[in-house]
Amino acid sequence: MKIKSSLVLVAIFACVSSARSEVKPNALFSNNAVLQQNAKVQARADGEKIECAGPEYDSFKVDKNKVVLRYRHVGAGLTAMDGPLIGFTMAGPPPPPSRGAAQTSIFVAAKAEIFGDTVVVSSDEVPLPVAVRYGWSDVPDGNLFNQEGLPASPFRTDP
Repeated sequence: MKIKSSLVLVAIFACVSSARSEVKPNALFSNNAVLQQNAKVQARADGEKIECAGPEYDSFKVDKNKVVLRYRHVGAGLTAMDGPLIGFTMAGPPPPPSRGAAQTSIFVAAKAEIFGDTVVVSSDEVPLPVAVRYGWSDVPDGNLFNQEGLPASPFRTDP
């Protein structure tokens, strides 16, 4: 009996309701989505040309007060699931060092827009951006997907 091996990814995502401290499943990452991704991975293993990963951060470029992010695995294109893009933060250069204080940048919520296969991130609070993060929290809340319905991975551009 020949058994075909397949990569099975099981992910449990939950969002914590701050109002009642209860954990409930996140609709964007339902069992159906996990099963669909597993089927895509299997199809690719069988030799089909199919996108089996969500958008993955590749590089960034600072353009004045904005950051342009490039991705791999965009498939047929990028999309924001259920409304405008959320989950992006950005920071400017760290403040000058003071005695004994750590020299770290302060991240603030940022506006993000899709332009083709890129995402442009900006914030009125950050006139000179140096770093961007997406989904970078204990309970990430992001909605960047490719057209194939696969979610983007959390990332940070700062070291």
